[in-house]
Amino acid sequence: APPASPQLCGGVGDAACLGCSQCFGGQTQLAAHLAQPAVRRRPACGSLACRGCGVACAGAEARITHEMRCTRAKAIVDVATSSAAVASCPGCGRRVAGEAKLRAHASAAGRRSCTACVCRGCGAVLADSAVRTQHEESCSATKVCPGCREGFGSQEDLAAHLTKMAAAAARGRPACTAAACVGCKRVFGSAEQAQAHEEECWRVLSCPGCSCHFGDARSFQAHLKERGGQACCAAQCSICGLVFGSIEECAEHTASHRGRHRRSSPRRRSSSAASTNTAATVP
Repeated sequence: APPASPQLCGGVGDAACLGCSQCFGGQTQLAAHLAQPAVRRRPACGSLACRGCGVACAGAEARITHEMRCTRAKAIVDVATSSAAVASCPGCGRRVAGEAKLRAHASAAGRRSCTACVCRGCGAVLADSAVRTQHEESCSATKVCPGCREGFGSQEDLAAHLTKMAAAAARGRPACTAAACVGCKRVFGSAEQAQAHEEECWRVLSCPGCSCHFGDARSFQAHLKERGGQACCAAQCSICGLVFGSIEECAEHTASHRGRHRRSSPRRRSSSAASTNTAATVP
């Protein structure tokens, strides 16, 4: 239940505790009351004194609210060693109640006169965007795009960024030079670096008729079926499925299949006939 309203004291210098409504003879007695641990107070009382000016507050939340405005508390209370309930913004110096509110304050700082920003990997609150960029370069939780050096909180967010930048490049408005390997999805700073890697990546399927690379067999097969309107001369053997760089090479390979079939057929017929004659001569 909320604490009762403080009772009126008779003396001019009397003071009442906001937590238990007990009346004291002055501020000195009230300060001694607040200095005692809460479990030893009789009656039970949850009041706390400001760690800067000593003003009595009704509870922990009231003290936090007061200390965020108290100039003495800002100079005395160390945020790093005190309760995690009070945090100071590195951009504007504002004191907020808790790390969650500090991150919310820094996330919306761009709309106010505050330079603070949040690391997109670990969530640390930093003084400005330059400090964040330097921090994200060494932050293990941040995925940095090698093309534009922008940080992302996950590999999925980085992949979505690359997809968006590829669509912008197709429209003639490239904003980022990064490109990912179609096989292993490793990200490189430019499309040339990604293509050079794809030439050696064991997960990439390269078309022998053009310079296209594919990350799976389904995409490669779709390319072979739809290559009629493209500058690709690849052809696939209808017998074994091998892909060749030209129709002539594929035709020569297919003819070798048929030649082996013709050479093997008479051999099987002669061996079967010899076995028949041998069987017939056995008494």
